[in-house]
Amino acid sequence: MAAPIDSVKQGDELQCLYVEGRAIQRALATLASNHGVYLKKYNDTSERIHANLVDAQKASIVTVAKTSIKNAFVLVLIDGTSHKFVDDLYRSKQSGGAATAKRLREVVSERVAAMLPAIARSEYSIVVKIFACLKTLSSRAVAEKLVAPGHRSLAFHFAEFNKVSPFFDFVDTGDEGHVPTKITENLRWHMAIEHCKHVFFCAAGSPKYHIALKPYHGQTKRVTIVTGSIADVEICTLGLHMISFARVFKVGPLNATSNTTAIKPASIEVTVPNPSAISVPATSLIHVNSASRNAGAPILSSILPMRARHGRVPINLAKQRLDLQMQLPTPAELQAYKDHTKIQELCIDFHLRGYYTTKECELSHGTLLSGVYCVLQYKALGTPCSEGSGCRSSNCVYAHICQKDECARAGGKAVLCGLTEAMHKVDPYVAEWVAANSSAMQSSASIQGNVLPVTTAPMNGGVPAAYMDDLISF
Repeated sequence: MAAPIDSVKQGDELQCLYVEGRAIQRALATLASNHGVYLKKYNDTSERIHANLVDAQKASIVTVAKTSIKNAFVLVLIDGTSHKFVDDLYRSKQSGGAATAKRLREVVSERVAAMLPAIARSEYSIVVKIFACLKTLSSRAVAEKLVAPGHRSLAFHFAEFNKVSPFFDFVDTGDEGHVPTKITENLRWHMAIEHCKHVFFCAAGSPKYHIALKPYHGQTKRVTIVTGSIADVEICTLGLHMISFARVFKVGPLNATSNTTAIKPASIEVTVPNPSAISVPATSLIHVNSASRNAGAPILSSILPMRARHGRVPINLAKQRLDLQMQLPTPAELQAYKDHTKIQELCIDFHLRGYYTTKECELSHGTLLSGVYCVLQYKALGTPCSEGSGCRSSNCVYAHICQKDECARAGGKAVLCGLTEAMHKVDPYVAEWVAANSSAMQSSASIQGNVLPVTTAPMNGGVPAAYMDDLISF
């Protein structure tokens, strides 16, 4: 039989537990309140200390920036032999030297404004150093009938040049062989100076230049190559921007080597649907995929980019689409193209883009040797893109800017060029790389007629056309 329940005792036990629980609750409430006060005090103190540190850092950064920008300068290093001033600057006997300095200053200022806006808005200086053998320059100018005969005919010209600015100096090396050493040492010394914000490197023709520039591979914010009468292909491989000061320096073709005489390209007959490209000089034929080709093949002298960026296309400050700088095809590639087209013309859309759009297409869609594609690219570049400068397609193989040497020499559209007048006036300097418009790449679903999917179209020895960005990007 169960023992009787003592309800009074149980009630007392429950009451004790209730009182104990209430005491604990009060203690917890007090602790929570105290902890809340502590947290607020801690947070307030932390925020105050952090704000003070940020203010101190900002003040330090502003001070350093002001000091750095206050004494900033842009250096222009010039080899007077490889970079010849345009003829009209030499012909002006009275003010030629001063006019040369002022025009150079204007051109550099324009480039700084476009490339280094923060520096352009500050008080910066332009430092110009020209190294050359005055006797050699004078004799060449006399031979070209630009100045009167004399061993130092250009002495007055460069004396006037030096007067324009305390930072403009022409240095007579006395011997042409001393020029590369002086330029490379000046480059090394100035690049180590914090206040030197940028270097426009106007020199070519010596292996020393490539060696000196190699440590700055890809440093486009520090160094820009300015093309002149001659240049070295090796310098073009350093990933630096290449521009021209066409108002100041004569611009010539890019030589394969600095110590060899440039070979004049022969005229090559290519049968194409576009009559404007029936007869073209070899200097106009261009190609991107140089990895598997002759490294010594000459490439077009240009300031356009040399490498593609996956999923992006280059544009200039005016938001106009640009193309990649191209490489000339080899004679073997040209012969391979001729062999393929003896029987039937090749379909550009099929071979370069991976599809053809009409059932009645009578062009060839057969397998090609990899070397043939460079000539097809040239044919595509003879046709302006229908979207013009607004094109953002990653799969576009047509032209957005003219790269032909004959048009550059003519100062505009040459007789046989099939591109528009507007494409001869596009600023070739890359301002930024923007995302490519993937929707611009046509899919098989949107094409009428017989369509070859892009994944099965061979490119350059079996690479699918879907990887076009990795090989050819316009």
